[in-house]
Amino acid sequence: MRYPLTLLLLVVLFWGTVLSAPAAAVVVFLKNAPEPVMGTLLREDAANIMIEEHLGDGKKRTRSLSRSDIEDIVYTVDKDRLQELKAADPSAYRDYAEELAVKKQDPEARETALRLYLIAASLDRSGLGRSSLLGMINLARGASEERRFRALAYLIDPAHDTSVLTTTNEVKTETPAGGPDGRLKLVAALRNLRQGEKAAASQLLGEAGVQAEFAKYEQFLSQAELTRMLQLSGNELTPEQLRKVLALEIALDTTLGAKSTDLAAPLDQAVSWSTIVVSQGVEPVSGLQLETITEFDPQKSQFDGRNWVEP
Repeated sequence: MRYPLTLLLLVVLFWGTVLSAPAAAVVVFLKNAPEPVMGTLLREDAANIMIEEHLGDGKKRTRSLSRSDIEDIVYTVDKDRLQELKAADPSAYRDYAEELAVKKQDPEARETALRLYLIAASLDRSGLGRSSLLGMINLARGASEERRFRALAYLIDPAHDTSVLTTTNEVKTETPAGGPDGRLKLVAALRNLRQGEKAAASQLLGEAGVQAEFAKYEQFLSQAELTRMLQLSGNELTPEQLRKVLALEIALDTTLGAKSTDLAAPLDQAVSWSTIVVSQGVEPVSGLQLETITEFDPQKSQFDGRNWVEP
């Protein structure tokens, strides 16, 4: 049987459109199943859908689901809406990020929300910078990333609100177990110091192993400066003292690597993060800026249907 040329062309165009369409993130609710299935929609027809399921730890698997077993399908990221976002309206990025943030169990929704928050902060640093970073904290993909988001939120905030530096699971006086003992204890001492627990900080800093570790980082904070902090009355540090303590804590954070799941950070960030201390004021610096805090480039603020590009 021979088909008309126009019909064949329409079929080719149809399948070309389907195959070139960007994959959509979906949450599939199955009948009689307590947990939904989350992943990326690969293809669908009247009888089945095929998804790439996200299993955690970066693992994925392809799974076919019968529509007869499906209660509902929720498309978590609206590609059309992403295309409507424009740099002239930074708040629209923030607003959609907030909507996607509630679906953070879905990896694509979480990553898209992070990207949108980042773009909003970049487009309107004074108006949306702090609030966007606070939104990113709740979407952090690990303890190290959360700490970086908190540090940048503190630095980008004109009021430099120190409360943002304290994580919900941070312990004030307990010494972390495992890893390089002196370095871990020094990090714990610095946390205690910036949280006002000077007695606990002094006890840890008095240990020989901690003193030896501290001596390696005097370019951040001298022994004399540290002693003055511990001896001053009152628990709160001055903004400049807090800058220096935070700088040293972050530098130690980057050198711990995978030795501690609570403090780990990529080793290649150690050099750039060391410049967090500046002579005047508190400013984001190389390694701790909107442009480098995640893998996303906030300058690419236009979604063209498949990729993020510069407008």
